[in-house]
Formats: sequence, structure tokens, C-alpha cells
Amino acid sequence: MSWLRRALFGLLTITALPLHADALTPSEARGKQIFLHGASPSGTPVTASFGSGGNDLPGESFPCANCHGLDGRGKPEGDVAPSNIRWLELTKSYGPEHEGRKHPPYTERSLKRAITLGLDPAGQVLNPVMPRFHLAWQDLDDLISYLKKLEEDIDPGLSAASVSIGVMLPPAESMSPVADAIRAVLDAYASAVNQDGGIFGRKFELRYFNAPSNPSGQAAVLRDFIEREKPFALTASYLIQAEEPDSIVLAQEQTPLVGAFTLFPWTDSNPNPYLFYLDGGVPDEIDSLVEWVSRRRGTEGTAFILGTGDLSFDRPAEAAFRKHGWKEVEFWRAGVSLKSASAILCMNGETGAAMLRGADLPSQPFLLIPGSLQASTVMDLPGAADGRVALAFSWLPGQESEGAELYRKLAGAHKLPSAYIHSQFFALASIRTLAEGLKRAGRELSRDRLMQSLDGLYQFRTGITQPLTFTPGTRVGSRSDMIFLASPGTRSFIAAPH
Repeated sequence: MSWLRRALFGLLTITALPLHADALTPSEARGKQIFLHGASPSGTPVTASFGSGGNDLPGESFPCANCHGLDGRGKPEGDVAPSNIRWLELTKSYGPEHEGRKHPPYTERSLKRAITLGLDPAGQVLNPVMPRFHLAWQDLDDLISYLKKLEEDIDPGLSAASVSIGVMLPPAESMSPVADAIRAVLDAYASAVNQDGGIFGRKFELRYFNAPSNPSGQAAVLRDFIEREKPFALTASYLIQAEEPDSIVLAQEQTPLVGAFTLFPWTDSNPNPYLFYLDGGVPDEIDSLVEWVSRRRGTEGTAFILGTGDLSFDRPAEAAFRKHGWKEVEFWRAGVSLKSASAILCMNGETGAAMLRGADLPSQPFLLIPGSLQASTVMDLPGAADGRVALAFSWLPGQESEGAELYRKLAGAHKLPSAYIHSQFFALASIRTLAEGLKRAGRELSRDRLMQSLDGLYQFRTGITQPLTFTPGTRVGSRSDMIFLASPGTRSFIAAPH
């Protein structure tokens, strides 16, 4: 990616302002961050104190949304009833009344005094549980700007009774059976959740669309769906061969995606805050294979790579060997001798497997195959009977009993397809992760709270994948891959020795 594209995406992930007509202004967007988090996007201090002479405390501990709610209506707790701070309520011509106090309507000036000094428009002292905030004038102006917009700023796809979730399925023209299987398992899971009352009373409404056959048009299809259907979030969506442009669309539209079908997750120095990958895909599988063979056989000899032909994918494979100490690394092409091969990384599926079957391999190299790119069969590859064909998987369907049992129940109740089990399990893991985020976000749901709750996932067990951990700077849930050896005698994979 060029430096300009990197700079553009960095800007998108920092400001993340949607491009549709009802976008917040820059001032409103900054004010929203203060309202939600009690901190200024500029980094200038925001502090809070209680009563006169109280100690200054971090504003992050007392964001407006904690007491007044995401919608500004106020969240009664015990004997405390925070006021409704929506602009129309504050500026009623006859003046609001709260806790027996009557006063004139608020203006921008009097609201600033209430926020900073704890006084209403009549000069009366506000409830002592209301903090007095100390912040820069620009931050105060931004906060007031957002409070004026607050009642209109409701995340799409959300109501008291439902949450709308989008799913971009694989292309219908070439992968219809896979798309049907993914849809079937997601519908089955959503039905089970909805029959139990949903999540805080909200039921899943799944909305599907297919990726186009030509990946170059995929980002436009994704954007059109988001702006037309307005989902709250997406899950289990197909991004293959369009990871970068799709990621940019998600950032621009501020739409979270939990669980992406992809071989090469697009992760950069500025991770997209809206995109949550369950695993690291092919790059992590390659790194795990190279690390394993380096320990198992050493780094002497030559490592050959059967590449994809796309240097953006093939060069990182070469870098993985270099990282682990290999001096001789070559891309294999017709006519090149493999006599010195110690390891051969096959990244081109059945084409590479066919080449290996017919190759002269006197040095008995290890054959390394990313699990996501394996050929239809690897049991007949040279060296398989001797334990020299190694594959890396982030996870395998059925490896966890909890996920396998859940799938059996759903399959029995909904007659799920018997094919494309890996895709079905991945989709199930994706929507389970999304559901966990929705539960942790609580009844007062927003996209921001969903992402905060996902950021707090630590070693979350989907029952299918490896345990997932996300943080604000980490958008790949699991980077742990397992190494298996092909076992022709049992027609299965067995765990590789360390």
C-alpha cells in the first residue's frame, strides 16, 4: 500500500466520520467522545470534582453517558434521578423542573455554567452527585454542540425489540452452496437466541446479501448495503480478495464487523477499530509452520516457496523464513532443482500439490502447508507416510466439545447441511462472539459500547476457535496455531511433536 493510502486509513481510523448525509460535524464528533468517555480527543485534561474544594478526579471516571444514559434521558439509580439533558428538554420555553427546582430554560451559556460550576439558570445549586467538570473552552463548546445533536444521534439498526445484523455471504454465482450453509447455521443460532427472549429483550434480525463475483466491486456493494439497510453491525462476512477496500468502507461507515471470512486479514500499523478478526489467517499459519520446522530440522539448506504469484502475499512468506534465521530462501519455479531443499512451503493449493507429487525430492524436505490453503488431499504427498507433511490450523471443527454439542443441537433442530462444516463452524463462532459483545455491552446498547465490550474480551471461549482476546490495539482474537502431520495410515491429522 502506498504511503498516501496508509495516511488515509490512519485518518479514517482516528476520526472515523461516516460519509453519509447525517454525519456528525467535527465539533459534534469530538463532543460525542467527551460525552461517552469523559476525555478530550485532543488530549487536553478533563477532570471532575464534587462540591466546593473537592479533589480533581479523572473525567474518564464520570462520563456524562454513565448517569444520563446514551440517549440523554437520565438513568435513575436508587434515590438519584439524573435529569434529561436532551436539548429540546433543556430549552423548553416554560423551563424544566427537576427535583422541585424550577428555573428558566437553559441557554448555551447557562448550560456551560451548570457543567462547570454546578448551577442551574436560576443560580440554584445542582444535586451534589452532579460533578463539576473542568475542561478547555473548545472541549466545552464541542460538548454543547453534541448535546444539541444527541436526540438525533441514534445508531442505526437498533430498537428496543430488535438488533439488525448484516451478513455478506460468498458470491452466489460461484459459491452458492457455501453461502446457503452459512446462512442456515446463522439462522439456526439466531432462532435459538430469539426463542430465549433475545439479548436484553432484543431479537436478532439477520439481513443477508452476497459479495459480487468480481472482488473489485465488493467495497461498493458493501457500502450500498450499509447505507441502504442500515445494520447495527455485521458478522461472519466474506471479505476474501477485498480485505483492504472493505476495511476502509467499514471505518468510513462506522459499522462493526465481528468475524470475517478471509485468508489474509488486512492489519496495518493503524488497526481498523471496527473490524474484529477471529484469527490471523494464512500469515499466522505460515509463521507457525516456519517456526516449527526451524526448531524441528534447523535452518540449514534451502527453503523453497511455491507462491501464489501475488507478491503482496508471497513476500511476507519469505520474510517469515528470514525472521526465523533461514539464509537461503527461494521461490520455486519450473526447472529449478530441489535437491538442496530442507523445507518447501506450498501456498498454491492443488496446483502446488500436483507439482510436489511429481518432483524429485532426494533431500527429504518437510512440506509445509497452511491449513487454509490446503489441497483437496495431502495424504499422498511425498513424505506424508514419514511424518514430513505438516499443516497449520488456527482451529479445527469439533475440537472443542462445547461448540460441537451446540452445532449438533442446531443441526438436529434445523436440518443443517452436512457439507461445508468448517464454514458453518466459523460463522457460528463469529455470531457467538458478537452475541457475547452484545451481552457485555448491556441494555443501553450502542456501537461504541459494543466495541468497548469486545475490547474487553480476554480468553473468551467460543467453544469452536482458540480463546479470543481483543484490545483497542489488537483486532486479531487468536494468533495461536496448531501444527498437525498428515497421517495416510489413518487418513487423518495427528498433532505434531514440538
